[in-house]
Amino acid sequence: MLGIGDDGHTLSLFPETAALEETERLYVAHRVPKLNEWRLTATFPLIHEARHILFLVSGKEKAPAVARILEQTDATDPAKRVLDGGAEVVWLLDEGAASNLKRRPV
Repeated sequence: MLGIGDDGHTLSLFPETAALEETERLYVAHRVPKLNEWRLTATFPLIHEARHILFLVSGKEKAPAVARILEQTDATDPAKRVLDGGAEVVWLLDEGAASNLKRRPV
């Protein structure tokens, strides 16, 4: 089960951080300049091994990120890259998080 932030991050995979480029290790500790702190996170090599992923997202402040991730093919948000694996991905969105989608989910 994953969530996203209003900047499109998931887990502690934040935009423009070195952890996004990890190709071998399953977990890394990395500095997140935006937060001025260190984070431990799973990496895409681990995430892409999952068979099922559930995103649980709430809040209108996340609506722009949700719309980018689900509707723009060229989006670069870390949460969008989760979709590159072979997992079945289910999104549970509250009304606020879904409010910017062109096509309303069921």
